[in-house]
Amino acid sequence: MASISNAASIAASGMRAQAARLAGSAHRVASASTPGPEGERLTLEALPGGGVRARLGADRGAPAPGAQESERAALLSEVDLGSETLVRISAQRAFEANLAVLRTADEMDEARIDLRR
Repeated sequence: MASISNAASIAASGMRAQAARLAGSAHRVASASTPGPEGERLTLEALPGGGVRARLGADRGAPAPGAQESERAALLSEVDLGSETLVRISAQRAFEANLAVLRTADEMDEARIDLRR
């Protein structure tokens, strides 16, 4: 039954993507008032066979590497803690949903093995 293993694979890729969203949000919040290198924005892209892949890319709103310190501090201070909280809640719920799919696929696989005995 390729569909059960396919569902588990898709759920696992979703869990990895949501873990990356959580890590990105935590990084943005932790470095909100600290000038530093360009920020990175996470994008999720669908995979042809199902599932998702997380990709990091430069944030267009991030300060340029040669920007003045005041410009960098102004841009970095624009981290919206409310939005970041929503990102984390959304990522947590999506992670939990993917985990439920993974557990269900595992239970279905175990039931299929028990039927063969």
